[in-house]
Amino acid sequence: MKKVLKFLFFYLLCIFAGLGLVMVGIPVFTDTTFSEMMEKFGNAGLLKIAVTCVISILMLFAAIFLQIIIHEGGHLVTGLLNKFKFVSFRVCNLTLIKEKGKFKIKKFFIQGTGGQCLLSPPDNEPGTAAVIWYFAGGVMFNLITAAICFAFWFSIEDLSMPMHMFLMYMWIAGVLLGLMNGIPLKMNGVTNDGYNIILLNKDSKWISSLMAQLYINAATQEGVRFKDMPEEWFNNPEITDYKNIFQVGEKQAFAARLIDQERFEEAHVILNELHLHEKEIIAVLAKEIACDLLFIELHHYQNNLRADELYTDDLKKYVLQSCKMMSSKQLVRCAWAHYIEDAFDESKAIYEKTLSMKNNYLMLGEVESNLEMMEKIVIHNRKKQNVTFSA
Repeated sequence: MKKVLKFLFFYLLCIFAGLGLVMVGIPVFTDTTFSEMMEKFGNAGLLKIAVTCVISILMLFAAIFLQIIIHEGGHLVTGLLNKFKFVSFRVCNLTLIKEKGKFKIKKFFIQGTGGQCLLSPPDNEPGTAAVIWYFAGGVMFNLITAAICFAFWFSIEDLSMPMHMFLMYMWIAGVLLGLMNGIPLKMNGVTNDGYNIILLNKDSKWISSLMAQLYINAATQEGVRFKDMPEEWFNNPEITDYKNIFQVGEKQAFAARLIDQERFEEAHVILNELHLHEKEIIAVLAKEIACDLLFIELHHYQNNLRADELYTDDLKKYVLQSCKMMSSKQLVRCAWAHYIEDAFDESKAIYEKTLSMKNNYLMLGEVESNLEMMEKIVIHNRKKQNVTFSA
């Protein structure tokens, strides 16, 4: 979805750039004045065509954006009807979250997703049917909206041109989003709603795993650290399929709790096992695992050679892209600056910037853990500087 939006945005920029060059070039390189050029454009209908193209693309943007909201709204409505509780609602990188009884807008993004609706499970574990309704809600809302828009578009003859285009794009985008999420698919390793339903139907025990991950996400956003969460939420399963996002996510969360408890050796074993299967694991999870493993190699083992192998150009790019929204990536940058580059001022600056922005992050519990780790690194920096100075 993000790639589609980028393409459309680039296409729109090209149209504006082309129109601008034409409008500037004709008066400059010919004897035609600007007013004469505009008159000729009007007579030839070229200006009307250009305006129509621009309106068409704007309507397409609006329809796609609205259908993303409708899709996530479908998850929200069907989830709430099945007694799930609101946690956050994200479209692109804008996230609505309820924090201390107040709604706030924060920035957060997950690669491979155009939006996300996170809910906390009911007090009692829901049945398979309730979870299926939760997953199916987005597809249902897209298709229902598409049907309504198609009915208006097909039956009303005197629609204005912008409204005609908007309704047309709404039903097309609704059908496409419905099919993309309803037909069981993996896109860049990320399972869609239809695929998740298939997985849950194959093995209902993964409902417990999914619910635990939803509890963990909700608690983290509310400011609870991994080490302070109930132990029963975390399991270390034997993975039978590394392409299964539920199995890998459960094991990764278990390792994250070990890191927060500073049980680095145990976490190291688990993360190494997962990293060996990085090509089977979906890309975003594989990068998160690599970041956690990199931090342990830097901070606990101080194995700079292994750290350098892990910190590939691709992972560096991911860390830099995510650090503004994920404090865990600031932790990686802080550790790298200290242990590899001996850039003590930079590591301290990263810590102070993260501290000043702590309330802007979405995962507040994660921020508290990462800040504590960074503080220890910064203190180590001061000790190291003092030793160097004394020598």
